[in-house]
Amino acid sequence: MANINCPSGCEEAALPAFVFDDCAPEVNPSQIAKVYFAPGNAAPFTDVSSPTEWATRLGNTVAAGKDIRFLTGIGSKPKPTASVVNISGRRKKTTNRAHALTFKVDETNQANHDALRTIQCGGTYTVWFETFGGLLFGGNEGIKNASIDAGDVMDEGDEAIIIHEYLIEWNNLHSPERVVSPL
Repeated sequence: MANINCPSGCEEAALPAFVFDDCAPEVNPSQIAKVYFAPGNAAPFTDVSSPTEWATRLGNTVAAGKDIRFLTGIGSKPKPTASVVNISGRRKKTTNRAHALTFKVDETNQANHDALRTIQCGGTYTVWFETFGGLLFGGNEGIKNASIDAGDVMDEGDEAIIIHEYLIEWNNLHSPERVVSPL
């Protein structure tokens, strides 16, 4: 995980390094497979890539010490929307970006329905998400101050099933850090 240092003052922005491989380009599947969330005041990880640390904190029951829950489903995250302000001298400044992740859960048993209803109470959360390609986003700190809106979707048709749909939103200037998932 690289630290991102934006220039301050009038210094020129440093050009970042890019890597392209003509023979073996790296591509990563993007569909989101899991979402992990904790209370908004959750402690950061010492090492988010440690399976041992995840094992001590991850669980979908109310067992002691298990402060991170997870959802299994199908999700997507479009390009974030930049907040750009016009300032003097016809300059523009990006002050933030609004991120939104939509996640659909098709296992709608009674426990999951009750959990959805609890999420509807509101609050802020710390979030991580994982792609089918095995990348975990959120870094040691997780995505802080995320809001989660949840609801059930019931389409018409003989083959339609109930879906729990979650909308997870947060603001941050940068995209979340990522690591290879230890899970």
